[in-house]
Amino acid sequence: MKRLKLIVFGVGILFVLGAAKDLLGQSLLQKGVAQATGLQVTVGILHIPLSISPMEGKEIVLGNPPGFNGRVLARISDFFIDLNLKDLLAGKVHIQELGVVVEELFIVKNREGRLNLSGFRTALGEKNLPLRVDEMEVTLSKIVLKDETRSEPSVREIPSRIVHERFENLQGSKEILKAIFVESLARQGIPELKELEK
Repeated sequence: MKRLKLIVFGVGILFVLGAAKDLLGQSLLQKGVAQATGLQVTVGILHIPLSISPMEGKEIVLGNPPGFNGRVLARISDFFIDLNLKDLLAGKVHIQELGVVVEELFIVKNREGRLNLSGFRTALGEKNLPLRVDEMEVTLSKIVLKDETRSEPSVREIPSRIVHERFENLQGSKEILKAIFVESLARQGIPELKELEK
C-alpha cells in the first residue's frame, strides 16, 4: 500500500511539472511569435514531452495589422516543432523539422487599397529572431478574401491547393514567416489573389 501511494504521488508530481512546463512553453512561444510578427498572438495548447522535443500544439491565432477590419489574419490549427536539443543547450534555437497547418487565412484589401499581407510584411520590419529551420512543411486549408474597396464589400471563400508545401534551410524568423504566409501563396499562383492585388 505504501509503495502504491508513492507511485501515485510520483505520478502526481510528474503531472504537475508537466502542466507547468507546458504553460511556461506556451507563454514563451506566444511572446516569441508576437515579437517576431509585431502582431497580437494567442497560443491555445502546447504539449512539451519530458524529452522536450518534439513538441505539438494547437490553435495559434495571429491578429490583423493596424488599419484592417477583422481581428484575425490567420488561424493555425496544428503545429509540430522538432528541436535540436544539442544546439538548444548551447543557447541556439535550431528546429530540425517544423510542421504548420493554417486552417484559415483571411486576406483583406482595405478601403485605401492595401492588403493586410502587405501590412504584415511591414509589421515584420527589421524584426528577425535568430533561429534556424532545416525543413518546414506548410498546409493551408482555406483562404477568405475580403475586398473593402467597393461600395458593397465582397467576401469570397476559396479552397486552398497548398498541401504539404515544403521549404528547406530557413534562417531567421522573418524568412520563416514569409515562407508560411507569402511565398506559399506565390508558389500556387492563385488567380483570385492576383485579382485582389490589382
